[in-house]
Amino acid sequence: MKVYKIGSRLEPFVDRFLIESLSDVRLKLHKPNSAGQVLVFDKPWECVGAGYVTVLKDDQRYLMYYRGTYKVSEDDDPAQSTCVAFSDDGIHWEKLDLDFYEVNGCKINNVVLFGLGTVAHNFTPFIDDNPDCTPDEKFKAVGGTTETGLYLLVSHDGLKWRTKYDTPILPPASKDQYFYDSQNVLFYSAVEGCYVCYFRIFEKTGSKGIRSVARRISGDMVNWGDCELMDFGDTPRAQIYTNQTHPYFRADHIYLAICARFMEGRQVLSDAEGESCGVFKYRDIGYWHDCSDCILMTVRPDRSGSIYDRTFMEAFVRPGLDRLNWTSRCNYPAKNVVPTGPSEMSLYIERHNAHSSKYLERMTMRLDGFASINGPYSGGCAVTKAMECPGGRLVLNYATSAAGSVRVGLLDMMGKPIEGFQLEQCETIIGDEIERTVSWNNTNCLDSLKGRALKLCFALADADVFSFQFKVK
Repeated sequence: MKVYKIGSRLEPFVDRFLIESLSDVRLKLHKPNSAGQVLVFDKPWECVGAGYVTVLKDDQRYLMYYRGTYKVSEDDDPAQSTCVAFSDDGIHWEKLDLDFYEVNGCKINNVVLFGLGTVAHNFTPFIDDNPDCTPDEKFKAVGGTTETGLYLLVSHDGLKWRTKYDTPILPPASKDQYFYDSQNVLFYSAVEGCYVCYFRIFEKTGSKGIRSVARRISGDMVNWGDCELMDFGDTPRAQIYTNQTHPYFRADHIYLAICARFMEGRQVLSDAEGESCGVFKYRDIGYWHDCSDCILMTVRPDRSGSIYDRTFMEAFVRPGLDRLNWTSRCNYPAKNVVPTGPSEMSLYIERHNAHSSKYLERMTMRLDGFASINGPYSGGCAVTKAMECPGGRLVLNYATSAAGSVRVGLLDMMGKPIEGFQLEQCETIIGDEIERTVSWNNTNCLDSLKGRALKLCFALADADVFSFQFKVK
């Protein structure tokens, strides 16, 4: 039997990787809550074609980047720009007046990149966490199309950008391929010890093909490994328009992929309704003949960076009651989930795509609140796979009803209770906390079990456990 060495890392229940068995308990996907509009794309250089949003937390400030264009245009349209908004808390956003570029006769704007149409079309930045990164290139970004390949841009402050090389770091696609349309995400992975790029690809399936994702890795962003098609396991295939794969800020050994699922030809608005509500037409085709929502997938790179885990098949974010969110290429998620409070994290969703009222919605969740092991009122039990205990104490992120409870028992490799840490000796946990230490007979110290293989047995009644962690300090 394999024993997993997880050390003191946080383990959210976003997949079944560490779950051995569930008895009258389920793995439950939780849905984010709307916190309302945070940004309206209402400037002349933003409007209908604005999108492909990235949110970065840089120490005490937040930066939001997005494409600006006055129309839904071709990928190489030189009128495209990259715009920026600022926030001190990730909740309240503002567009500062900059004077970097003149756009459509106006130089007082929030544009940080202009004149590089193919790059600005899907410009996607990141903060380089590579310990060897120099301060003058702390911010990096990629952008480009099938015909150009992906170019690398760098910046010391996230505002003034320059291209790093005259040639693309990832080459144009060959004649029989189609890469890079939509956002392509690049980041440094501490777990893999290299740069990772997840990018859009059209995967050949039958005569038409399907929008999908591939990845490549590099030690220096110049020399890249082979293209790896992402594996979605034994699940029905979906069209993935944007993948937004990134390390979870509380557990970087798990990559989150909050993807735009594109339902081509699945029409909700009638043609008459689409015509009357003012949705933009692209090439004389109304943008109401398709619909989209968001799904949640994950990657465990220490297992394989080229496997998406689709534990949850249902939508993570739905279009909702607003009819204008049932138009084509709507409800696309921004790249990155960021902390916005001691117990809160936020993600951002594009709404009203191809409409003059296009805006960005903030949605919130509790920390680690993507999914949980969930027990009914009548009770149930979940058992993990065997892990090496690092000592310290066991903490849970959990929530119960007033009538509910959580208890944890420790089992040996054979599934037998460990003396002194049986389920019956666990202090009953009631409440709702991000971090609660588990105790047995008034002790919470696990140092006596350090180095020993054990399993966790969760007894849940009308309760959720979102994550657990062995804390050794």
